[in-house]
Order: sequence, then structure tokens, then C-alpha cells
Amino acid sequence: MPPQQSNNSLSIVGIDVGTQGVRCACYDVQGNVLSHAQENYDISSEKDLSYANPQELWLAVLSAIRRTQEVTGSRPVAVGITAVIGTIFLDLKNEPVGPAILWADQRAKHQCRAVPNQIIPSSIGRKLCPEHFLPRMLWFKEHFLGDYQKTAVVLSVKDWLIYKLTGNIVCDQVTACYYGCFNVRQGVWEKDFLAELDLKPSLLPPVRPSISLAGRISVDTGSITGLPTDCPVAVGGPDGSVGSLGVGVSATGGCAIISGTTDVLTCICDSFVDVVDKGLIVNRSLVPGKFAITATLGQTGGSINALLQFFGITYDSGFDCLQDEASGLTPGSDGVFVFGAYGGLRAPYWVPNAKIQIIGIDETSTKAHLYRAFLENFSFVLKECMAIFSQSGQTLDSIVLGGNGVKNHLWNQIKADVLAHEICIPAHLESSSLGSALIAAVVAGVYENVQSAVQSMIRYPEIVKVDSTREKQYADIYQSYYTALQQYLSIYK
Repeated sequence: MPPQQSNNSLSIVGIDVGTQGVRCACYDVQGNVLSHAQENYDISSEKDLSYANPQELWLAVLSAIRRTQEVTGSRPVAVGITAVIGTIFLDLKNEPVGPAILWADQRAKHQCRAVPNQIIPSSIGRKLCPEHFLPRMLWFKEHFLGDYQKTAVVLSVKDWLIYKLTGNIVCDQVTACYYGCFNVRQGVWEKDFLAELDLKPSLLPPVRPSISLAGRISVDTGSITGLPTDCPVAVGGPDGSVGSLGVGVSATGGCAIISGTTDVLTCICDSFVDVVDKGLIVNRSLVPGKFAITATLGQTGGSINALLQFFGITYDSGFDCLQDEASGLTPGSDGVFVFGAYGGLRAPYWVPNAKIQIIGIDETSTKAHLYRAFLENFSFVLKECMAIFSQSGQTLDSIVLGGNGVKNHLWNQIKADVLAHEICIPAHLESSSLGSALIAAVVAGVYENVQSAVQSMIRYPEIVKVDSTREKQYADIYQSYYTALQQYLSIYK
């Protein structure tokens, strides 16, 4: 369906606050980039800790928006924003109490273990882990009781930035799932669960659909950024989910793999599917009336970057040569296997203290063997997650890749061959900013619904086909990999 407003001077602003910085883009109503800006912010990382200064995040967002508006000759009709999963505690004046605790932070791991399994409602669609807001609330109360007692609300990074943009406090249904106390089936808070843990239900924000209005740009924000003060801001969702929509995955049977610092796998389904015991989670979908089986892997891209740094290789110096050498190797990297990921294992194993293990190296092994083995390892993990999705009775119709990891053409081909399924590559790789703009376009009435927006704003100029020979080779190699993987996992049981 064509856009309801065809004026080429209209634009939509999409903002993505990721671990690599703040990306802001201005799109026309067909999804073409009109202007783009990126601002960095500092992330502090120590043992078990990963956090950022909320005010620095906010200033980076303001600067990125302002820079896009300075070079765009179009009139913004809506703003969408997404961000990494992170937790911010706000006081009675809605000012942050402490830093923004980011997704990789493990400080609440002891609080996770302390919550009895028998009192955790199955309706939350996941096992509790340190990145969820509820264990962080328990940690905060235990270590900073005075500040906890002064806390008025607990927000995600994305929702705090929406508050700064509009003055309104909201939370979307997908982000609410990551609190660890949200009834995914019914779309309401499990307040009795919080009360049983002696946490204040009043700390939970009001929940709205992702495809709805959060508010409008405030006067102060408009004066700094150049955005019109009546410009609507969409509620939106977390970066992995929004990135999936930004590559066009909105229908049942669609699957998106958003590849960045980590890989986020999202498969759309029509009903709540209990896959918790299998190591996956189930969320509400951004699309009304649907659900999403989700697997958030460990630091896939982060591990690759750490490996390159260890080799002394950068993407500007030495990477192309390494890529060519790895491409020339046969599937299986001549018997070299890698297990684990930097920062521990997440879906579907959930072993936060797991270390990377490498087997099969001999005197003939090269950097290319090790590099390709890393790519194959993460592709095998995706294969296992996909198998869980299929075993739950769901049908897989299509796979789309998104995120900066798509620039790695060798990895794209390995994924297609391992998964035995062709993969679509979208025209725009920065799927999270485009996804947030797509949501905003629907909220502003530029498009009637998500499906019509996807048809107009998303295109697939490339399809990665499966190589039948390598597909068969990887099917055999996976059996050997899986056997060795079980031995590796047994170390941590």
C-alpha cells in the first residue's frame, strides 16, 4: 500500500542507541536515508559490571539528532527510538539514581540464584538472568536501601530517553518482558510476584503497545535538536526486536537474525509458546496480536572483534587477507572447533561464567583456521536455536539478516549453509534505526499498519543461496561439534 502522505519533503527520524554508540538517521517515507550521524559514549566495564552515564547517553542522542537535522531539508513527521536493554533507577524528580546498568552487566547474578524457582510464574516466558530488571531491583535494594526507598520508577534506557524527549513515562510490552515480572501471555505486570519478593509494584511503569504514541517532542528538546515540538514520538521497543522489524520480519513464520556485538534471533508466531526449558524465551511481538520466540546469543561480534584484536588485525589492515584465507578453507576448519563466547554463554545454554575453549589446533593451524572456527561455532549455536523453534511446532518460512555483522560475507554464507536455508539481505544494514523509523511512520499515520510500511520501506537486493555440497558437509560436522559441545558444557554443570 502506498504511503498516505506522498509529499517527498516528509521524513522520519530513527534513533538506535547501541553498544557501539548512538546512530541517528533521517529517512524518507520509502525508507531511503536522507542524513545520518553517529555519536559515541563511554561504557565502563569491570568484572561483572557494564554501565554508562545516563546524562552522557542523553547528550549523545541530542547531538546525533541535531546533526541529522542540520543537513536534512525535509520536515520530520515522527521520531522513533530504540536502545540496548539497560536499567535506570529514577528518583521522585525522575532523575537517575546511579548509572545505566547495561545488558552485559552481571552484578545481580547472586540475586537471580536466590529467587526460588517454585515462585517464578511460567507466564514470564523466561528463566531469570542478571540482565533482567527484577534481579537488579533486588540487588539495588540490598546494596543501596536508602536510594531504593527514594526510587519512584525503574525504566529501560530506551524509555528513559523517551521521557527526556517528551516528558512522558511509558514502557512497551516487549521491553516489559525483560523486567522478569511481566505476564507475557496476558500483557500485564505480575505484581503479586514482586510483592512476594518484597519489591514495590509502584516501581513498574505504565505499559503501552509498541505501535502507539508515547508523546510529542518537548519545547526544550525541540529548541536543542531542531525537531518540531508537535512531532510525535513512538513507544517502540528494544533494539533486537526493533531491528527484526527493520529487516521486514513481521509475519508469522518470519525469522530475523540481527548481528552486532551479539546475535539476536527472533521468530514470529501466533501464540505463546513455552520454550523456557529449552533455553529460549518468548516475548510479546512488536506487531499487535503476535508473539516472538527469541534467542539472544553471547557476544558473537564482540568475540570476533576480540579475536581480531588479539591477532593485531583491524578491518582496515589485514582483515581482507584473513577473510580470503578463511574462505579458502573447507567446512569444519580442518578439525578446529571453538566453544563459548566472550562474556559467557547465553541462549540456549545460559552459562554466564563459561570461557572460550578451542580444540583441534596443530602445527598446521593458522589464524584463518581459528577465525573460521569462530564463525562456524556461532552459526552452529544458531542452528540449535532454530531447531528448538521448529521442534516447538512452528514453521520457518524465511530468514533475514540485519545489523553490521551482515558486512561479513563469509559469515553470511556459512550461516546459510549451516542452517540449510537461503537468507535475505536487506538494502539497509542499520536495521534498528530503520525499524524505529518504521514504527514511528505507522504511529504518525504515514502508513496504515506495519505490513504496508514494511512493503514500502524494506527491500532485499541480495539473497544468499545454500551451497548443497557444503550443506551436507556441515550436517555431518555438526554432529561431531555437538558431541564435543556436550563435553565442554559438562565442565560448568
